Amino acid sequence: MTQSNQSSPFRLVGNVALVTGAAGGMGKAITAALLAAGATTVYGWDRIDAGSDGVVGTVVDLADTVKVEQVVGELDQVPQIVVNAAGLYANRDGFDVPTDAFVRTLNVNLVSAFVIQREIGRRLISTGAHGSFINISSVAGRHAFPNQPDYVASKAGLIGLTRAGALDLSPLITVNSIAPGTVATAMIDQVIADVAAQTGMPLDEQRKAFESSIPTQRMQTPEEIAAAVVFLASTAARSINGEVLNVDGGSTRD
Repeated sequence: MTQSNQSSPFRLVGNVALVTGAAGGMGKAITAALLAAGATTVYGWDRIDAGSDGVVGTVVDLADTVKVEQVVGELDQVPQIVVNAAGLYANRDGFDVPTDAFVRTLNVNLVSAFVIQREIGRRLISTGAHGSFINISSVAGRHAFPNQPDYVASKAGLIGLTRAGALDLSPLITVNSIAPGTVATAMIDQVIADVAAQTGMPLDEQRKAFESSIPTQRMQTPEEIAAAVVFLASTAARSINGEVLNVDGGSTRD
């Protein structure tokens, strides 16, 4: 993290960032928040072009880990802030998940994050600069849910990668994770639709059931996850390392 001459410790002036899954609702909110906090450039990676004002978009399939390593090597600036926000989800009975589908989910959600952490970590440490790596996990990685074994395994693995990275990349780089709960994105719309199909509950009632299970009685917003990212990326969080921050309205209490 580049030290800023701004008075607020939450300013990210002078920093370059990389966000995976940048075309999704959460990824877009994160890139916007980083730019608003003063990041000079944000590299946005996704399967579709995430480029916009201030965001250098790169189309990359994160399941292709060889390609991920190649694209990291082509970056013309070394990011001080890395946010692995990409997430692949499907609702399927564990007995019906093909091996290749399981491996693809792990590659997108977990292995690509490891490759990025390794390659950018090497480059950043060689410059002697401070950095902040943030992995977007899920409460599903802390407490398993049915019919998504590949997603649960990948998000639990991302928490493990976070804790290992916090040891391996110290003292220059901090590595933390955010575990969102029920965030109002297209992914949660799909989750609700899948559960409604299984329970036979009307879609609007199923949505209300999700919301009523949250102590705050509402879903989180992508912007709230993005605000947590900005905090963890800032100098104010320099002593936070290897932690998992629940942003779930109080659903998880351990």
